Amino acid sequence: MRIGITGEKGFIATNLANQIENYNHTFVSLDKSIHSQDYIRTKEGEVCVYRNSIKEWSQLLSDLELDVIVHNAALVGTDVVALNPDRAISTNILGTHVLTEAANNTNTTIVYIGTTVIYDTYQYQESDIFEDSKILPRTNYAIQKYAGEMTVKNNAKSWLVVRPLFAYGGEGDMNSLISKSLFCLKNKVNSLDMFLNPEKIKDYMHVEDFCSSIMDLIVNNILNDDFNITAENPHTTLEIVELIEEVTP
Repeated sequence: MRIGITGEKGFIATNLANQIENYNHTFVSLDKSIHSQDYIRTKEGEVCVYRNSIKEWSQLLSDLELDVIVHNAALVGTDVVALNPDRAISTNILGTHVLTEAANNTNTTIVYIGTTVIYDTYQYQESDIFEDSKILPRTNYAIQKYAGEMTVKNNAKSWLVVRPLFAYGGEGDMNSLISKSLFCLKNKVNSLDMFLNPEKIKDYMHVEDFCSSIMDLIVNNILNDDFNITAENPHTTLEIVELIEEVTP
């Protein structure tokens, strides 16, 4: 299969591109393709999901002969979305609509990278989150991602929704609690502000496991369904830091 990824320079996308090749399928770069030379780009150099029209995206997907487009491009995080409301809405909602319609026009399966913050996360600090758990997005970021997910679920002909919990490792991880803690240990940094609640429960999985799960769903032709993907290994933030200290010199 030929698989493209929006937001392909991102953390998950970079590692997913590697896994596509590991599964003996073809990762097709949208950004480096000769077919996308005249398309409007983001400041990061990626083909913009909302400033290119449905017709233009349909043409690009067709030119690249994609079987699957993984929609990873998004403005991510509560603070980032709050500080960039116009761009966030355009990227997270309008961009998803544009790409969904383009995928329909070209009979391309769209895989939407969602988020578990769409759930009532306060309630599920003490219990498991399942796909049919109570939806209650409490931030603009969560609301926008839920709107994007609903756009895909209700309008795409062929789709998947996959929601990671906390991913770490792989290529390009500079932001997770685990990577920051290891950075401090390696470089003998005594303290680093992370603004995390030590009692908050996090369920980290290696990013390669998340990407492998996506590929397993794709290659097994499991379509028109949504999945929460997790390691099922929850710990509080403080416990994670203590575990890191135990296994590092």
